[in-house]
Amino acid sequence: MPVLLLVLGIVLFMFRSVYLYTQSSNHKPRLPHPAPAAGMLKLLPKEHVRSLFAYDGIWLFPKNQCKCEASGHQGSYNFEDAYGQSDLLAVKMRRQAEFEHFQRRRPMCPQNDAKRKLRDLVTIATKTFLRPHKIMTMVRSIREYYPDLTVIVADDSKEPLKINDSHVEYYTMPYGKGWFAGRNLAISQVTTKYVLWVDDDFLFNDKTKIEVLVDVLEKTELDVVGGSVLGNVFQFKLFLEHSENGDCLHRRSGSFRPLDGFPSCVVTSGVVNFFLAHTERLQRVGFDPRLQRVAHSEFFIDGLGSLLVGSCSNVVVGHQPRSPVADPELAALEKSYNVYRTNTKAQIQFKLALHYFKNHLQCAT
Repeated sequence: MPVLLLVLGIVLFMFRSVYLYTQSSNHKPRLPHPAPAAGMLKLLPKEHVRSLFAYDGIWLFPKNQCKCEASGHQGSYNFEDAYGQSDLLAVKMRRQAEFEHFQRRRPMCPQNDAKRKLRDLVTIATKTFLRPHKIMTMVRSIREYYPDLTVIVADDSKEPLKINDSHVEYYTMPYGKGWFAGRNLAISQVTTKYVLWVDDDFLFNDKTKIEVLVDVLEKTELDVVGGSVLGNVFQFKLFLEHSENGDCLHRRSGSFRPLDGFPSCVVTSGVVNFFLAHTERLQRVGFDPRLQRVAHSEFFIDGLGSLLVGSCSNVVVGHQPRSPVADPELAALEKSYNVYRTNTKAQIQFKLALHYFKNHLQCAT
């Protein structure tokens, strides 16, 4: 009997516990919903967004496609209209390639730009002084292979030349103004994407393939690519060692490494005086006009850290013979030229001081 009462007591206790839990669950107070906060973030109306990013009635917020709509007395221009419909697709592809290559494009003829003719991509530039026979011979050699490329000539001789060539732009300078000043003048007139720099006594031949150098710059990140002058590539590497009192510049012949995708080309710091360059990059570095006579590597020193330079040995330009001329007038000019061609002690001293001050160099090896 006591056992039976104990069992009934346990059963009753269990039923009561379940009943009480059920009741308490039914009467659990509900959590109150948070009242809408006064400062809760909400999407701004479109008109409000436009007002935040609008200036003078123009909505400057980034968008997939902008529009230039005429309003009032303000006209609008669609620049695609500058191209014919038959050329527009090719132009768009070229434009996108240029944009991805981080280049500033120069205005070109719509039809020719689409077809990418070499004369719309490249201008040849040179500086001449007291050597009319040399420059005329060089221009004639260019015309054998590139009859319609623009050639820009800067000349600081005493007597101006008369060059009967519709594709030659000839600019005179004060007498003996200088080597680098002439280079600046010549490249300042270039309007094509690339400029090919040559000396006035070079000779073009069947190995002077400008289009090969163009292909290198089009497909790489190089700013300058040099060729070869009768086998001389004149490649050199520049190393800069920083210090508080001034940097140490170390010049070594050769190159750093092969250029990917171009078996005949390498990456280096400086090249021979026959090179193709992005015009905008060349103009940005410029040629110091204070260097009037012998100067070459100074340009690459000024461009160190900003110019990417390469060299291709398979593009070759010739050189005119250095033998004396028979004509007495030309012989006198060449004699004067050789005087200017030689650096004086004072000019060498000035060049060292220029490196010390302008380039912050302490020494060089």
